[in-house]
Amino acid sequence: MKAINKKLGELNSILDIQGQNGNWNYDPYMHGLYNGLEMARSIMTETEPKFRNAPKKWLYKKTILEKLKYWWLLKTNSTKKEGNEKILLWSSRNN
Repeated sequence: MKAINKKLGELNSILDIQGQNGNWNYDPYMHGLYNGLEMARSIMTETEPKFRNAPKKWLYKKTILEKLKYWWLLKTNSTKKEGNEKILLWSSRNN
């Protein structure tokens, strides 16, 4: 039972990462990967999957200006203050 719980925890971690903006909504492949991981979790937990619908526009199809605006908003919204320091939670996929 511990092994199953450990695997479920690993799956949840991967699903959390894949579910972040910039990952699941980058292109149809990444969207399918997210929904496939969600299906795996639902099978393991015997619950209904919470699939995501495709976005209106995939990130890889956005213009350079749209990408810059998107990443600026992502960077701005993910800035946290701790004391006098700012920690930026920045996606490694900044194409």
